[in-house]
Amino acid sequence: MMKKLRKIEINILPLAISILLVLVSIGIIMTSQYIFDTKHYIGIACLTLSTILYFVNKKLYVIFFTLTLTLGLLGLLDFYVTTYRIGFAGSGINPIFLGLIILLFVVSKEQMSGLNSKDAENGGPKKKED
Repeated sequence: MMKKLRKIEINILPLAISILLVLVSIGIIMTSQYIFDTKHYIGIACLTLSTILYFVNKKLYVIFFTLTLTLGLLGLLDFYVTTYRIGFAGSGINPIFLGLIILLFVVSKEQMSGLNSKDAENGGPKKKED
């Protein structure tokens, strides 16, 4: 008899990478002269809430985590100690957050397609009663 292998959920990948960035940042801060800024504390709080939402309500997680990554893309919050920016004249975007947003869109396309459907509003598709 073959055992069924549990399907690994790859839609947790952007969240896991973000958590890894925070853990690396904490390690760097503990071993160097870097300090967290207000943007980092806001980013860690949003990431904590996103982690809770991932396990409680996945549709709300996708919305909130997308909003969190968008704010990070614009430079209003951060997860990593060093801030990278691509742009000119003092404005630009953070390539780390851009990569995370693209990855989130790729791995969460099923949840995102369900956000606009009428089935999502009604609690999912109705089962046929026999």
